[in-house]
Amino acid sequence: MNQTYKMLTKKEDTDPTTFFQLARERDFLRDRTQRVVIRGTASEALGVTSGVPQGSVLGPILFLIFINDLPLNVISPVSLFADDSKVFSRIVSEKNKSKCNSANGNEVLQGDLNRIKEWADNWKMEFNVDKCKMMHLGSSNPKANYTMGEQILLQPQKKGI
Repeated sequence: MNQTYKMLTKKEDTDPTTFFQLARERDFLRDRTQRVVIRGTASEALGVTSGVPQGSVLGPILFLIFINDLPLNVISPVSLFADDSKVFSRIVSEKNKSKCNSANGNEVLQGDLNRIKEWADNWKMEFNVDKCKMMHLGSSNPKANYTMGEQILLQPQKKGI
């Protein structure tokens, strides 16, 4: 049975929807196979054990069901749009900490990144860490390093207009 199907079945309890029921009824994720054709010669068909068909109408909806509980696992605000996620936090410089009653935003944000990585591992998902970027805003931002797993998140390249 498809691994994605098994994991979505677990999510169904927290987010029952007609789309998931439709996908299940139509065997959208079950018993799929794929093969490669090179110069007219086809390989043996092998079972597809995870993922949803790319370009399908239900694919994006199933992905949203799958990732919908990610924000419940972190303290900082999370923004989800299609297959992009953003987590953000207010970081107060040491100089300004006495003026605010703010928790250490650096530790909160790194803790959230750790929990996001743990969530991904639990659900057999993988973030492309090379595409994950850290953006520091404000002149007094301490510009700390943050990691996802063992990899330091880089700042996006600055481009001229």
